[in-house]
Amino acid sequence: MRRVLFGLIALAIAAGAAGEPQSERPEAVLEAAFANRYEVDLISEMEIVMRSGAGSEQRRLVQAVSKRIDGRAQSIGRVLEPGSLRGLTVLISELADGGREMFVYLPALLRARRISGAQRLESFLGSDLTYEDFERQRAADFTVEQLSPEDVAGEHCAIIRAVPRGERAYAAMVLAVAPDRAILEYRYFARDAQAPYRVIETPRARMHSEAGHLLPTFYSVRQAGRNSTTELTLRKLSVNPPIDDRIFSVTTLDQQRPLPRVRAER
Repeated sequence: MRRVLFGLIALAIAAGAAGEPQSERPEAVLEAAFANRYEVDLISEMEIVMRSGAGSEQRRLVQAVSKRIDGRAQSIGRVLEPGSLRGLTVLISELADGGREMFVYLPALLRARRISGAQRLESFLGSDLTYEDFERQRAADFTVEQLSPEDVAGEHCAIIRAVPRGERAYAAMVLAVAPDRAILEYRYFARDAQAPYRVIETPRARMHSEAGHLLPTFYSVRQAGRNSTTELTLRKLSVNPPIDDRIFSVTTLDQQRPLPRVRAER
């Protein structure tokens, strides 16, 4: 009788557990958030505004194109303004082994040169952004853990801590992911630090919805210790347009071939 009773209790516990909703694994949450952000082809015109604590302001205008080719992300960006940087072009190619290859065309040298792994971590055009901020991200490149949920920008978000498996400019990244998998905030941490040294906010009100994606069109970047801020705005945006694969090449850089452009304001 006792054996039967214990068996019934075990069955009841198992049935109760099976009926409980299972929380999604943090790796799946992060991969869905990255897919929302990166699994799309884009042509855009980016305005980058940098402000110092002293009140000075610098502006960059960049023509950018990104496309997935054979499942690998390719992107190219060319400076339109200011005139002193006009023509500077950056090419980022994701390789079959998951690595990245980067080249930059410098008008003063009239040729492209390869960017080393360490240089990927440097400031992009003097801003609070880095070259790697423009690379496609994958959950598999991180060791991931779920932190306690938080309310961020008025939304109840999953909080995911991602520690990079390879060399990055940061030791850990914490992302606030909304229920629809839009990323509302990125926090970057140095090793053993309790507070982030850099925060990127992508407000819901400035997101563009198209083709099943919620795409940020505004990034606000704050970096501790630099007493500066950077704002990146997509002034023009075209989602999943036809893009010639051949533009993602060093030849495009060296010959300064024209890039496709968005024709109308959003």
